[in-house]
Amino acid sequence: MSFFLYKPHVYGPAGVTTPDIIIDYLRTDEGKVISPQMLTSDTFLSAQGTMHVTPAYGKIAAGGGALIAPMLLLDDGRYVLPRLAWRIGHLPDQPICLSFRHASWALPGAKERITVRGHCEISLFAKKTCEVTLPSTVDIFLTQDGEKPLPLTLHIDACSKAPATQNARYSVGPTRKEVKHYI
Repeated sequence: MSFFLYKPHVYGPAGVTTPDIIIDYLRTDEGKVISPQMLTSDTFLSAQGTMHVTPAYGKIAAGGGALIAPMLLLDDGRYVLPRLAWRIGHLPDQPICLSFRHASWALPGAKERITVRGHCEISLFAKKTCEVTLPSTVDIFLTQDGEKPLPLTLHIDACSKAPATQNARYSVGPTRKEVKHYI
């Protein structure tokens, strides 16, 4: 079983709250189930040549009510989920819009609730995929009248080749003894 620890800054009437949410189930609006390991909140990435990005938004089930956040799908299969979100139940009855590359779309089903904790539903705009020449910056926003816009700014740097190995996530254990690395 894999999961993604999501630590958003949630804007609401009481100010900003910062819950820790474990996402253990991820699917698109087309019903495709995706591993939560494909999620990232990292907004500084490296890639080679050009990259294709697809705008999206995600609805995340949480204890205090479902959240909504802008997202980007990268051509390598990763989904970028920023650390900013709105609580759907606290939004007024006005349409939510997604803005990307000088275009904007109303999201009619964005306020539908999801109830199972740990689930994330992603709605993609596959026909709006664009090619990005590196290095580049990509911006996407969720907006609603009277609410602070939720931005996602992705910085993509060009690299000559992919890193050979992954960095270890820790170097010492709880007893300060060396820990065998499996990466």
